[in-house]
Amino acid sequence: MAEWQDRRTSSQAANLLTAVTQGEFLVGVAVARKLSGVLRPLSTALQERGMDLVRCLSLVDSTVTVLQDMRTNSDTEFENLMVDATAMAAKFKIEIKKPRLPSRAAHRSTAAADQTPEAYYRVNTFVPALDAVISNIRDRFGVHQRTAFLLSRLLPKNVRDSTWEQLEPVFRQYASLIGICTEQLRSELRVWAAMWSNRPKTEPEVPLTAIGTLNECSQCTFPAIHRLLRVLAVLPATTAEAERLFSKVTRTLTALRSTMTEDRLEALVLLQVHRDRLPSTGQVVDRFAACGSRRLDCRLPLISPAAAPAARR
Repeated sequence: MAEWQDRRTSSQAANLLTAVTQGEFLVGVAVARKLSGVLRPLSTALQERGMDLVRCLSLVDSTVTVLQDMRTNSDTEFENLMVDATAMAAKFKIEIKKPRLPSRAAHRSTAAADQTPEAYYRVNTFVPALDAVISNIRDRFGVHQRTAFLLSRLLPKNVRDSTWEQLEPVFRQYASLIGICTEQLRSELRVWAAMWSNRPKTEPEVPLTAIGTLNECSQCTFPAIHRLLRVLAVLPATTAEAERLFSKVTRTLTALRSTMTEDRLEALVLLQVHRDRLPSTGQVVDRFAACGSRRLDCRLPLISPAAAPAARR
């Protein structure tokens, strides 16, 4: 394309080729590939259906730990990245060099003039990218983590070592939802913790998720704990579920269906979401036939295979 007769197209293609064959671009690609490999398990898990918030936060903590280790051992980590970037540069027959540096920088730190290209890109590309990713993850899950950390203490694996002082802030926050006095709530928490502490070893393993714990919690016996577990179970880890629903609405409400009523749109979207609960064809026909009187009887009697030839005659 850089050799085409069209001046505009050839100029843009030549500029793009020049940009992608620069050392800065190749190092950036190597850094992005490294970080995307670390973030891929977290990104995939956050898009799963029914992702539990406790599991999500545990995976977030593990990902941040890996990124912090990479930040601490940035010399060794970037040395391997530089090998990959150098291999990509060899395919284009170019050499990775430092860009032209100013003699003095007042608003940002740059590598010294006597440093190698590897040291320059490690200080100015790799380390800032790690810091930005770690900061963004902490900002994204900070509020959820504080709330879920308190609620997750109600899970069997944590409630044995939890105290009233640790759980009192979350009880105070959801006081209007709980609806019982403090003394009764304290007693209910003690019984809940004792039940899981005295659980026989012959019993199945304790649930590790909020939904599993909610199934084991009796609403009549532990009403306050049951309400708080319901809150923990429905706390969204991400907006992936809502985005899927909006995508279904966009695919359903097309330009040819612009006059569709709200009730019909809602019904069609629910059919797409809950495909496992679709009614049978016979149920649909019976419901349609029962809506009003029609000349044609839609509810035909069932004919056995043996009587089918006689019915055709």
